[in-house]
Amino acid sequence: MSDLAAALESVRDHLKPDGGFAMYNYYRENWLIDRLAGTGELAERRRRRLLDRTRDVVDRATRRWLWEETGAERHVAGRLDDVVEGRISPYEVAAEVVEGLKQGART
Repeated sequence: MSDLAAALESVRDHLKPDGGFAMYNYYRENWLIDRLAGTGELAERRRRRLLDRTRDVVDRATRRWLWEETGAERHVAGRLDDVVEGRISPYEVAAEVVEGLKQGART
């Protein structure tokens, strides 16, 4: 019987019928890393984490460029009274900004 099996049997023997048991930090970190690396899971997790990180960086850079280097802020400010008075929606103003950027204008 393995050490793990013996330990779990001992736990079962000591638990009350409605008792609970939690195992925390049982696995050696190196063992877990080796296991995950062997299955390719570690590499896949790293790729997903780096994809998310890269998207976050691109989002921040895009927002900074949009608001600091284009006329988007000025365009939105110029249309704000129309939004406040209900003549146009924020979505329509956003569409105007995006369309202007697509056309190469810095709005």
